[in-house]
Amino acid sequence: MDGINIPGMKFIQLAKDEDDSNSTERMVVDNAPTIRIIEGKPYLIPNDAVIDQMIEYAKTELLGIQQCMEDLGYEEIPGYQKTGRKVLSDSEKIENYHTKNKNVEPNGTRFLSMTAITTYEYDSKEKKYKLVTHNLNDPRESSVNLLKRAQEHFFARREGETVEQMIAR
Repeated sequence: MDGINIPGMKFIQLAKDEDDSNSTERMVVDNAPTIRIIEGKPYLIPNDAVIDQMIEYAKTELLGIQQCMEDLGYEEIPGYQKTGRKVLSDSEKIENYHTKNKNVEPNGTRFLSMTAITTYEYDSKEKKYKLVTHNLNDPRESSVNLLKRAQEHFFARREGETVEQMIAR
């Protein structure tokens, strides 16, 4: 499977047994994803360990965004309790990370890795489930709105939902 990199998946080459002339070399796959067909298209679903790692990375990116927003003096920071961090002066800001690029808010206040969330939602008009993609890095939207969307569709636990149910969603 040259050229296909799937996070967490490992290929282990096993050589043939030296004392068995009939044995063959074989490849063993560890941490293989499952394949799910949704709306007629195949999707690779990583194993739980890889998903857990991706969720932890997303949480880390979320915290970095929220802290950057506090450093820049944002009044509203969805899902974050301010810690009293000092608001940076213009001379302390890192260009492009803390500063706007024309009308686009600073990179430090936007998701750069988790740029979209795709959910499987029930469409009551069509009476069926559909894939819906939620953009988390639209340069035309405010960082606060994008953060609210991320909270709503990815980070927030819904009422009555266990942690396991939230992760499965």
